Amino acid sequence: MTRPIPAAILLGGSALATIAWLVSWPAAARIPIALAFLFVCPGLALLRLAAPFADAENPLVLAVALSVAVSLIGTTVMTAVGWSSSVFFAVLVAISVAGAAADLLRIHNHRALGYRW
Repeated sequence: MTRPIPAAILLGGSALATIAWLVSWPAAARIPIALAFLFVCPGLALLRLAAPFADAENPLVLAVALSVAVSLIGTTVMTAVGWSSSVFFAVLVAISVAGAAADLLRIHNHRALGYRW
């Protein structure tokens, strides 16, 4: 599956979560957006870069599992180093955007070389 839909989800989710954070929307709007971003975007970004699992039978389950793992590792580092939650959020957005960019670049290169998937 080489459609750019996951990249659009990553970029859209990252943008929406960043806007909700910067504009300080009410908590009733921010919490569902933040949880959806936290549980889907970082794992989906990493999953799309892992070639054997990119076309898994149920990629959403793997994406959520990877997102939880990244969040747990990040929370541990955040606590140990003394980072603020804003820095951790910025790191998660960077992971998501970098994963989307790498996925789009991979799709473009494979199409430019004439690969059929």
